[in-house]
Amino acid sequence: MDGEIPVFDVDLDEDPFVRWQEIARAYAPMLQKLADLQVALETPRAKKGRRRKATLEQRVARFAAKEALQLLERLEGAGGFMGEVLAELKGLAEAAQVPLQALCSLSLQYEAYCACTAVAARVEDGSIALARTLDWEFPQLKALNIDVRVFRGRQLLYVATTWAGYIGILTAQRPERYAAAVNFREPSETSEVKVDALPVGLALRSVLERNENYADFLKDIASIPVMAPFYCLVASTSGAAQITRDGLTEIKRRVLAEDQLYLVQANMDHWDNDMANDNQQSLERCKLVEEMLQLPLTRGYVEEDELWSILWKHPIYEKGITLYSTVMNPSQGTFKSLSDPPDAPADDRRGRKKSRK
Repeated sequence: MDGEIPVFDVDLDEDPFVRWQEIARAYAPMLQKLADLQVALETPRAKKGRRRKATLEQRVARFAAKEALQLLERLEGAGGFMGEVLAELKGLAEAAQVPLQALCSLSLQYEAYCACTAVAARVEDGSIALARTLDWEFPQLKALNIDVRVFRGRQLLYVATTWAGYIGILTAQRPERYAAAVNFREPSETSEVKVDALPVGLALRSVLERNENYADFLKDIASIPVMAPFYCLVASTSGAAQITRDGLTEIKRRVLAEDQLYLVQANMDHWDNDMANDNQQSLERCKLVEEMLQLPLTRGYVEEDELWSILWKHPIYEKGITLYSTVMNPSQGTFKSLSDPPDAPADDRRGRKKSRK
């Protein structure tokens, strides 16, 4: 099928230095180009006699490069999960033959900009599916889309969609347990982070790997120190929850009530309807989801093909911006991600989520 994503296995019982090396070697030429692009973007260039204003891509690259250096300093000499992350990054950098700092910068791109739409909805058998698109103003990542099956003790721990070279997780499912999708949240004037906090993708991965059940996952993802605000939509075999984080704290949580069909999250607080605060067409995307769920509301459940139809509808899906779309159901153990729709819809258009960044 068009849009299919390559699948790789990662064994957490292996030496961290070699865990991701098969993937790094398979994508080495692309990662080298990405590293060259990162270096080019972060290097200031000026015309004679005046300074040029940095583009969004240049500002993101410079932010990521600076934060990458600080992250590597914190990881050096650390133990536990942090120490393993450093070993994984070093192994990836060696296998792909790219500078360690440039590779580390990739782990910090979420903190700069990432727009997504996620929906948790009841399906016919009463279980809950989680559907999401991931949009990023970093189109080079699309060629790096991969699915990973992560094992520990010869048992499948979780499945996830990510990118070659990126060892954080933003979309994942522990089969028969829960599924989670992270969405970008705009920083506020009151947003705080800890100096030793993890990038959001690495934070989600650490929580995913150490919590088997839904309740423990929710408690952990709501409190783990992170470098940036975020939203996390979580579906389990019995319920769903929408978590809003602002740096150090959880601001608010909404759970799927027994008489509710769905929860929807874009890149704006779900209780905020002020257009002045909508920098990324969040209200428009949420309204479109609600409109497309009117028929399912009358019957009390959503069909999987209806979820895919939502994910492929503009502006939820935007060619050149949407990197992948996923539908997963922890109760059924199903997980599927596609880079592009099997048949591009008639209203598929190139564009960008409106942003004031």
